[in-house]
Amino acid sequence: MEIHKPKPWHGWREFLKEYLIIVVGVLTALGAEQVVEALHWRHQVAEARQELRYELGSNIRLTQRRAGKADCVDRRLDELGGILAEASKSGRLPPAGFIGQPISPTYLQDAWDAQKSGQAVAHFSPEELEAIGRVYRFIDGGRRRLELDDAAWTTLQTVSGPGRRLDPETEGRLYQALGEARGANRAIRALPGRLSEILRQTGLGDDFPQINPRNAPLASKSWSDICDPIRADPPPIYGRLP
Repeated sequence: MEIHKPKPWHGWREFLKEYLIIVVGVLTALGAEQVVEALHWRHQVAEARQELRYELGSNIRLTQRRAGKADCVDRRLDELGGILAEASKSGRLPPAGFIGQPISPTYLQDAWDAQKSGQAVAHFSPEELEAIGRVYRFIDGGRRRLELDDAAWTTLQTVSGPGRRLDPETEGRLYQALGEARGANRAIRALPGRLSEILRQTGLGDDFPQINPRNAPLASKSWSDICDPIRADPPPIYGRLP
């Protein structure tokens, strides 16, 4: 096998020429690699942002849907307050049909959790990360408020039944649940406006289309829509679901 020996340099000028060719070649290769990597992360960040926008759009829609029932919830709580006031005088809960329950949306956070554990968020600006984090902290607060609302309505459901004696302990528990449900409904009514304000304050905007089928909110309907009248036919026993 013939081996070609390196051609000796003839002077510094030729050496520098060869050196510059090598350096320029290396820098060109490194620059091209960095360009490819930058384009790759630009694409990844754009996809991450879009996933978050889909998810935020879904959460905004869920918040608006629940707040849209706030007037109906207030009317139902007024009815329950009247039933409880009469029962407090007579000592008995009257026969009552199913009272319904406001929808309880399940807020989405899968995209945000996935992005936090991925590498794309490292290419977000600190300001953008703080803004997104603030929005999801607000959504988490809304989720806790809805959990309290659910618990209050679970207690209020015990009004539905054929009629029974109202003991002081049950009376106190129902009045407490009534107050908690009223407070939760006031807070839930204000959620869309507060969420929109936070989105504007953080600079994330207000255009969050809900078009990702993977993040589409499930169509949820309670046993009886809270805007429907209380059912006329009481269940034969307490604790039976419609």
